[in-house]
Amino acid sequence: MIQMVKVLIDDDILIQLGKQLEADKMGERLDCFFSVDEFLAVADKYPKETMIYIDSNLGTEVLGEEDSKRIAERGYKNIFLSSGYTDISLEKYPWIKGFEKK
Repeated sequence: MIQMVKVLIDDDILIQLGKQLEADKMGERLDCFFSVDEFLAVADKYPKETMIYIDSNLGTEVLGEEDSKRIAERGYKNIFLSSGYTDISLEKYPWIKGFEKK
């Protein structure tokens, strides 16, 4: 059986490690990246159905929810915002399917 890979884009190594531990416990594979650019450099290796979770604050001036549009433009449809912030409205970002609180 082919294991579905999930992707996390977050600039915080501790968040990455915590999410990696959760995925391991559930028998899932999670590939982590520090930036959208880092993911896009290898994005062609991932099916377009890949679940992609992106942090709102990636340590740059551009919010993750805005920068994720570049991922959507590559044909990825399963993009979710993963953030500690709870007051984020996704109305301006129709390419983001949903929100996951960290």
